[in-house]
Amino acid sequence: MAGEGFMRKSLILPLLALVAAGCLNKADHHGNNALAFNVRSSDVVSATAEAVDPSRLDTREGTPHFEAQLHLVLSDSGVERFKRFGEAHDGQTFELRVNGVVLLPGVGAGQLRGGAREMSWFVGSLDEAKHLAASLSKK
Repeated sequence: MAGEGFMRKSLILPLLALVAAGCLNKADHHGNNALAFNVRSSDVVSATAEAVDPSRLDTREGTPHFEAQLHLVLSDSGVERFKRFGEAHDGQTFELRVNGVVLLPGVGAGQLRGGAREMSWFVGSLDEAKHLAASLSKK
């Protein structure tokens, strides 16, 4: 009888560990399944990294700090794909990704009307902007 209680207690810890691991794994997948538009190399005619003029930024406390921007010129197919995505998801927010890397987490699809060919997105650092531009320049 005493051995039975010990067996039950020793099985509880591994069972709890499996449940916790399953919950953590499910949380990771949820983040990966977020609504997203992924800019691919085939969508882009040119991608450049540019330093941001600090005099043009809002420097009040609490505002995001950006040192660079990623300037994109989309191909005809990229413009069309981006436009269709915006129309299909009007009113929703989505992640903007560059070759799978999250660039911006909460973009409003209603802002995409018209299918822009040329766009710039703020990035935290010039190195990050250069890395993203280089990844889009690979064909």
